[in-house]
Amino acid sequence: MIKKTMIEQQSALDEVDEFIEQYVGDPLLLSAALIVAAKKIYQDNLGVKETKTMLELFANDAEVSYSRVTVH
Repeated sequence: MIKKTMIEQQSALDEVDEFIEQYVGDPLLLSAALIVAAKKIYQDNLGVKETKTMLELFANDAEVSYSRVTVH
């Protein structure tokens, strides 16, 4: 994973803020966009199988515990 600079991170956050402001009157569209973004992040970091499991657990209102293993 490529580390982002502080300026790049702030730029990304600014874009998210602009998007939210555009669709503040349509919470379902905004929520759907956030779900799609979260799904992409989970797939890129956890893989398809684990993402499917996590999204199913979220949809079923299950408590989720996740610990990340760091390899040194």
